[in-house]
Amino acid sequence: MACRVRSESDVWKFPIDGTPVENTQAAVRITRQSGQVQVPSVSPDGREIVYLSDHGGHANLWVARTDGTATRQITFERDPDTAVGVPQWAPGGKLISYIVSKGPTELWTIAPDGRGPRQVVPRGFSAAWSPDGEWLYYVPILEDRGYWRIDKISIRTGQVVTVRDEGLVNSPAPSESALYFVAKPHAGSSDWEIRRASPEDGESVVLGSVPGGRLPLTPLYSFLARSPDDGWLAMALVDGATTNIWRIPTSGGQMSPVTDFADRPTLIARQISWSPDSRFIYAAAAELRADVIVLDRLL
Repeated sequence: MACRVRSESDVWKFPIDGTPVENTQAAVRITRQSGQVQVPSVSPDGREIVYLSDHGGHANLWVARTDGTATRQITFERDPDTAVGVPQWAPGGKLISYIVSKGPTELWTIAPDGRGPRQVVPRGFSAAWSPDGEWLYYVPILEDRGYWRIDKISIRTGQVVTVRDEGLVNSPAPSESALYFVAKPHAGSSDWEIRRASPEDGESVVLGSVPGGRLPLTPLYSFLARSPDDGWLAMALVDGATTNIWRIPTSGGQMSPVTDFADRPTLIARQISWSPDSRFIYAAAAELRADVIVLDRLL
């Protein structure tokens, strides 16, 4: 006997101004594709979203209007040994960063119309754009896999600058005046701290902490999402058998839930994205359905 879990996910738009229950009830479904739709990122003008979909048999990047219409595919990977995903729309709207994994995880950029794909970082993940779109922050993949730092690369010149080098840091979320990121307090800890550094390479302060067991999947796939008004940091966290969106003020304080899926087994993994007016959060939510099956005639 075995347990089988099936899921389909779509991008939803959640308001943030109501109670968690009200925000969940008022959510608007954006995409309607069969299979898995994940990791949305909203364009700077709020008119479109880019996301990952396995529609067509292989996960690729798609773009749609934020009302769900006018969908178009912008990457066309077919190699089963190559994974594409985690897009991040750049300020200015002219580029989208994403990962390509065919062994080492690489960071690439592409235009929203699918033109000009190019490799930017040969080994890296957890990308985030600077507010001016000139720099792409990321976590490089080092020989010492247990040591993480935060670098940034100039999109125009290719210059690489190391920003945080204390180890065990992840998920950069830069603003004009500070760098937000997550870090382990020490090597033996399973918890993660949400920190702010201003200047970005200066001393950091702890805004809050998250038990490691509340991060969906693994810390590699957990991203801080900074609101455009610089008032909030949001991320998906596990609540028992489900996942909800939580937020914390950028000034520090208690974390509070944005959604409340109650006992509905829902998975929100990897990244979420704010609307340009900071009033909504876009997230890919998967409803999980599990049953028990019997495997017969195995011999």
